[in-house]
Amino acid sequence: LPFASHCAIVAGKKRDALEYFRRYLNHTEEAGEELQLHLTALAVDFYTFGCDRKSIAELMEMTVAKIRTPEILSIAANHMALAHQPGKAVTYLKEASSLDPMNPNIWMMLTKACLQTMDYEGMHDACRYYMALCPETRDFEMLMIQANGYMEERDYELALYSLRRCSHIRGLSTEQRAMLTLATAQVMSGMGESNSKIVDYLKRRNRIIGADERINKLITELKKEE
Repeated sequence: LPFASHCAIVAGKKRDALEYFRRYLNHTEEAGEELQLHLTALAVDFYTFGCDRKSIAELMEMTVAKIRTPEILSIAANHMALAHQPGKAVTYLKEASSLDPMNPNIWMMLTKACLQTMDYEGMHDACRYYMALCPETRDFEMLMIQANGYMEERDYELALYSLRRCSHIRGLSTEQRAMLTLATAQVMSGMGESNSKIVDYLKRRNRIIGADERINKLITELKKEE
């Protein structure tokens, strides 16, 4: 039945594809690797053959309606985000986190899903859970979110510590280095550093990572304030 569903997608018969998978689910009681593989593969098929986000969402919803394990909920959340339904992704991940609270990947996904929905309180809460489980993480985005949370709390020492951990990650892109530079300048300001010192720091970073319009703009603003 999953293969029949795949063939129907390729042939452009999306309703038939969903019906074949629905029949497959009727005979499935466990969320094993086979189900996870078929679910992911068919979502990719829907995206590849016509970028059908509506069918992807329907595929995930029918699966979650039958089986609600952390693994299935995580897969569904990932594809709901791709289907432009981030709110549904957050809902699934919150349920997954309650079922498997010691899984750091779920908390990471929930952090990023909350960021996408602009639920900043939920984002920082999920980030804290992730950091408690993975205190030695080297994930750039999670460390930046952690630093941002500390900045909002005006705990600039801890924010700076998170940013320094970011700076030790190898292979950062130019964009990531620029983001790190701007965040560090913000922390320096919060710690009471003078504008001239922050400008000197930004100029040094510009020479290292290459000219960045955002950094140049901040330099100009700081010079005007000085």
